[in-house]
Amino acid sequence: MLFGIYADGGRRPLSSTLTQVGLRLRQSRRPREAFGTIWPSGQFSLAWNSRDDEGLDCETGEFLGANRDRDPVKGEAHSLSLSLRANSHREGKPRAPRGAHGITRHGQRLVRSAAALIERRYGRMRCKFATLTQPWLPPSAQSQLCRKWPEIVRQFLQWTQRKLRRQGLPTYVVSVTEVQTERLRMTGCPGLHLHVLYAGCKNPRPGQFAIDVDELREWWRSALKRAAGVEALRTPRCQIKPVRESAQGYLGKYMTKGRRAAGLWSDVCPQYPKPSSWYNVTANARTWVMRKVARGRHVGTWLEGLREFIRGGGRDREIKYERDIQVELDRGTTTVAWVGQFSADAMRCYCPP
Repeated sequence: MLFGIYADGGRRPLSSTLTQVGLRLRQSRRPREAFGTIWPSGQFSLAWNSRDDEGLDCETGEFLGANRDRDPVKGEAHSLSLSLRANSHREGKPRAPRGAHGITRHGQRLVRSAAALIERRYGRMRCKFATLTQPWLPPSAQSQLCRKWPEIVRQFLQWTQRKLRRQGLPTYVVSVTEVQTERLRMTGCPGLHLHVLYAGCKNPRPGQFAIDVDELREWWRSALKRAAGVEALRTPRCQIKPVRESAQGYLGKYMTKGRRAAGLWSDVCPQYPKPSSWYNVTANARTWVMRKVARGRHVGTWLEGLREFIRGGGRDREIKYERDIQVELDRGTTTVAWVGQFSADAMRCYCPP
């Protein structure tokens, strides 16, 4: 197991992709080129590769350009088959089902960026945060609900979009699924919660709500009954409230909690299937986010200059945090990436909605 050395002195396991990148940078004598990505949420990443490649996708670690069919370590061409040459003659572990490890890193960036754009365009006072809870259900009904959870959320997003469209409001909706960890430890039964963000009023005045909470509660009760096959003993709790501080901060708290709960779920109640999706972003919001993502060599060059300024003793108040990701090799350490996040004020200038 190879470990990365971070700016805070900590050591964390690295993926095989980052290890290959580090080995390539070590072995290559060509000048390095920077490739960067900046998300609308302010999160950024910078990676390097040798100039015989078009670039390195900082999110997936995939080498781009003319040499993408070559081995990133040995420089040998891959065989043209449906499986990787390195894995075609060995039996690996079966791939974990979708959603087994909670929300993905890409999903976190997508949710944070969508929330940031909604708040930036429509204002914090117009943003609404809805929470829908799941009451206790018998084990068989709970298992069926977990299996059908993605479909329930999909129907709810469609219902919410129709409500917003009828009132002339934007139909960008983002949701995150949360598991109540305390309830999971005490009862051995996962209590699924849904947290939803949208622009829910035309005027930023207190008490303005496009969706009535009683109507929301009745729809949610009916949806849970259809999915689980039984009527819950208690009425599900639903609430809608305005965003007080930060839209992406609201959802980010539950995304972090959800990743920890996915591991606890496997230990406490493996008999219940995990939801295949822990987040949902409507198609129009997803398109909006991807159009605002800045990615390429020009971004990498700009980020590289900013990093050199900071490493030279300069201070940039527009950066909330930043750190180097390094690979520890036999001959020393090699920096393979630089990651961090810009402040919300900086992104209002750099990435207007």
